[in-house]
Amino acid sequence: MQNTKSLAISLIINLLVTSIFILINPIYAIVFTVIISLFIGRVNSALLGILFVVSFALIFTNQVYFADDGDIYSYLHMYRSSELSTYSDIFILYIKNINGHEFLWFYYNKFLGNISNFSMEFFVLITYTLMLSLSAIVAYLASDNGRNNFSLFLFSIVFFEMTLFNNIYDLWRTIIASLLFIIALFLSNSDKPKYLFRIIMYSACFIHTTIILLVILYEVFSFFMNKKEFKVNDSLSFFKFIFILTVTITALLFVNKVIPYLSYYGDTFLQGYRRYSDLNLNLHFNISNYLSPIYFLIVFYFIMNYKHIKNYEAFALFAFIVCTTLPYISNDMAMLYYRGTIAPLILLVIISIRSLKNFHIMYTLSFVVIIFTARIFTIVSDNFPNLNLVAKGDFLNFKYGLLTSLFYYYDPIFK
Repeated sequence: MQNTKSLAISLIINLLVTSIFILINPIYAIVFTVIISLFIGRVNSALLGILFVVSFALIFTNQVYFADDGDIYSYLHMYRSSELSTYSDIFILYIKNINGHEFLWFYYNKFLGNISNFSMEFFVLITYTLMLSLSAIVAYLASDNGRNNFSLFLFSIVFFEMTLFNNIYDLWRTIIASLLFIIALFLSNSDKPKYLFRIIMYSACFIHTTIILLVILYEVFSFFMNKKEFKVNDSLSFFKFIFILTVTITALLFVNKVIPYLSYYGDTFLQGYRRYSDLNLNLHFNISNYLSPIYFLIVFYFIMNYKHIKNYEAFALFAFIVCTTLPYISNDMAMLYYRGTIAPLILLVIISIRSLKNFHIMYTLSFVVIIFTARIFTIVSDNFPNLNLVAKGDFLNFKYGLLTSLFYYYDPIFK
């Protein structure tokens, strides 16, 4: 009898959440889902993940794609150009020039083109679906495979730190590669075969070259910090962390000076270096940039778990410090470091959400309401202009649910 009652409650909860996503914009639906999971009962992780991915993929796909729209236009151009190349041509071009010719990305482009007759709508929809699916997987792994509140981690991806969700709009390769790298880090701490996470990690380098920097940082860190857990109160571990951090930053400063003198297949290194040189402006450190609740929660998490910090969590902190510090010292490759920061920052933010389990449920609810209200205000204030282009300006429309997206508003336009 008790099992039947529990099954009925679970069914009602899942039907309720499904109805919410069908009728209401997922921006608001994910908040309602968190509240339901806090006070009534957990939502099925697989169901919630599918609703999250499909709803947001349709909303992001439904926009106007202009011919001069920066990175998105570049990706659409790559997609169209892959029709004229063979798989071997793509690989040879990568060997000759790795800058912007990552072969796994072009293989992905060509495969989708071959099965869809190079449909633009199909390519964009599948790409957004892929990015959001990887985001949901990251949230699931961060929630200890659903043992913690999966919906709360999805909420944090959307609202708590906007790096991921804002850049999903147009940094497709960077986001896909960064999410694969994060997934590999989670798997490095699991019971899965050790070769699996390295295959995923190294494959990400062939989607976006930025990940090469993170892979090098990971291998250096793992070589010296080879235990599964990092203990802050262990003086030897702490000293090794500071030593590796100092040596790595010094070594990368030296690399910054060497790159202009490198020659490789027609100065391919210099192409990317010069391409963004006008963006590498002098930066001035401002402490207020690091006084946001995000960083306080990250610090709180490390303080609360200082005896049992996992190796990949310590690495995320290490990589974030390296990639954040270098542009202030020598910003010749500031764009590389900025994109290299995306993966460790997303990981730090999402694992810091685990610290909320130490608080009473009402504090967690307050956190959700405050963060949601603050983010809606910043979006309305045009602090995230990319999001205003999503759903053709209807990104915050309350009635923009899955049903509306699918049958009424789904109409991506290419100009």
